[in-house]
Amino acid sequence: HRPANLFVARFIGSPPINLLTLGEMGANLLSGGMLKQVQAAARSDQVILGVRPEDLQVVRAMRAAGFEARVSLVEPMGSETWLDLVWGEERLRARVAADVTVQAGEQVTVRFDEQKAHFFDGETGARLF
Repeated sequence: HRPANLFVARFIGSPPINLLTLGEMGANLLSGGMLKQVQAAARSDQVILGVRPEDLQVVRAMRAAGFEARVSLVEPMGSETWLDLVWGEERLRARVAADVTVQAGEQVTVRFDEQKAHFFDGETGARLF
């Protein structure tokens, strides 16, 4: 639940964790308080955000809190559905309930609980907090 570093985060989990390099887009993904906490803990300029696929919420309402992404693939897996999402140049995977009905090509809003997110130093790979 709290990987010590990027190696462990990448190694554990199926589908694998989503990893995003925070930069200017960090302000678009995190609340102001969390962004300041992450920046204070970082030893380098590069911070990597990790969010497990099951911790992403996909909402059809376009004006909901979160960020907009395009669904590129829908994979029904029986009791759950895996979604491949595209946000700018980033690719994400979400694991959602089987009854979520979205289609490839559809724009959706994606959000996550910051308390379930993982933050890693981009140079060392170590967990920040």
